[in-house]
Amino acid sequence: MKLNNTTFSENLSQVYDSCTTQEYYNMFPNSILFYAQQEINIKGSKVFDIGCGNGNLSAAMGILGASYVLGLDISESQIEIAKAKHPYRNIEFVVDDAYTVKQQPYGPFDLVTCMYSFHFIPNVDVLKAAFQNIYKNLKEGGTLVFLDITHDYKYSKAKMEQLKSLTSYCYKPNVAEGEIPKLWDLVPGYVTLPNKQLLVDHFAIHGEQLKETMLEIGFRSVERKPFVFHDLKMVDFFGPDGFNHHLFVVKK
Repeated sequence: MKLNNTTFSENLSQVYDSCTTQEYYNMFPNSILFYAQQEINIKGSKVFDIGCGNGNLSAAMGILGASYVLGLDISESQIEIAKAKHPYRNIEFVVDDAYTVKQQPYGPFDLVTCMYSFHFIPNVDVLKAAFQNIYKNLKEGGTLVFLDITHDYKYSKAKMEQLKSLTSYCYKPNVAEGEIPKLWDLVPGYVTLPNKQLLVDHFAIHGEQLKETMLEIGFRSVERKPFVFHDLKMVDFFGPDGFNHHLFVVKK
């Protein structure tokens, strides 16, 4: 079930790393950190960071005192960036997918974080396997803080143009104005930087599908949370429903 990681090229990894330096981006990892710290004492805990990218969130967990952090990403180039940026003794970065059920050697973990990894999942079977993987590696009573892009909004060209102006991202789902992208449809997208534009296609996962699957796997509670905003422009754009995101705090 290992998914192809050829999409996650060195060039795209560098673009992602650049995006994390933009001010708007802080609301995403900061929201995860906020809810994680509400649920557990990170100091002395073991953390599994799925889809760790450049390792910034993993490093934040280490700085907060986690005894061990495992950062996992499907992209070799992302892991290379993470290792170069964060050579800490209590953090390990590995190349692997999140979708194959396996017991990690240092688990079970007190906390699992997962940010921007599941919008590449193509169908419900892979989605179930991914959540089973998380469930298996989370200790009883442990917490999952999950954040991802969900395409269950009503499509608005004007809204997408606003998203592009705020975050450099834009999506063009194959639906008419006012329609909701269909579950599992391919949603073409791209990220624009001053000197380049790179394609980043997604599959349309809906928030209710995520919640339904997590409960089916066996998680005892799945609660949607709002972002922790630091910028009024983001409050106005994303609003209380998160627009094209779902942020969940999940308990095993």
